Amino acid sequence: MVRLSHSGVFQKQDMWKNAVTFTTKGSGKFGLFLAELDEGKGNITTFFDGQCGPETKVEFEGFVLSHISQRAVPGSVLARRAFVCSDPACHTPVSDTAIAKRRERGFDWIDCNVCGERISLVEAEHVGAGTATAQIERSAVRRREIDSALISATGEMHSAGFKKWAGASIATIALVFTDVVGSTVLGLAVGDEHMSEIRRAHFKQGRSLVKAHDGYLIKTIGDSLMVAFRSAKDALDFVTKFRTDPGSGEIKIRGGIHVGPVQIEDEDAFGTMVNYASRVVGEAKGSEIFASDRAYSDILQLGSKAHANVVWKEHVADLKGFKGSQKLWEAIRP
Repeated sequence: MVRLSHSGVFQKQDMWKNAVTFTTKGSGKFGLFLAELDEGKGNITTFFDGQCGPETKVEFEGFVLSHISQRAVPGSVLARRAFVCSDPACHTPVSDTAIAKRRERGFDWIDCNVCGERISLVEAEHVGAGTATAQIERSAVRRREIDSALISATGEMHSAGFKKWAGASIATIALVFTDVVGSTVLGLAVGDEHMSEIRRAHFKQGRSLVKAHDGYLIKTIGDSLMVAFRSAKDALDFVTKFRTDPGSGEIKIRGGIHVGPVQIEDEDAFGTMVNYASRVVGEAKGSEIFASDRAYSDILQLGSKAHANVVWKEHVADLKGFKGSQKLWEAIRP
């Protein structure tokens, strides 16, 4: 369940002792239910509401089956498809025996024995499911790496080097998170060796721009950079130029900016600010720049000829770990 939540594809909705539901963009609600049979044995049932499309079903089922099969005793996992009447008022299940006998006779359908509705026995082809599952696995691993790195990043912001850069025990700073768009898919396409070359060029360009804008590189996380600046204007200057030239023509990046007063001695304040900034960039799905409401306000107050033509689009989002809807702003150049 944790791996699914970290996938970046499936968003957890509700969770109970032995069941959990998810949603994904443009789809309905789906989930899985665990029934323990004996020590080390059990049944996992995946389920979907009527709003879920075939692609969502293939991805979710493929990921669950792959994840279980990789960790189970070889040959111990049995996958069984459950068929029910497609009439919402009926939903009568079809027995395995009836399905087997119909297929033995060459039929790919069966009539419901209650309402007479025709039920297709054709299973969705899992074409491309292996690639999708690999992408989800990589995304889940990367999300875990980011969460772990955020903890160490908070520690870095307590360092003597950061305190010296900040210039005081209490400082207001702008945090920037950058992220490579579609890095999981690109990594699978070009291979680890070439992806490492792209990442090195990307980080080299990032460090150069950080220095040029008098920022402080707190940490690199996977293919992401976490950077501090003394103002939201400097942060926007940096991420705008970095998006224009990310160091490699094979990638595009997105960025998130958050501003807040940071008390150097207060670890909780650091953790909250770092976590919020990471959630802001998570709302950018393509090559976009998002700013928190505070960062947006600071940018407008400071003013800058370089950003005079920026058009701001308002978004409202629910950020994991923060109560209530949060107002975010997308920087769009005309």
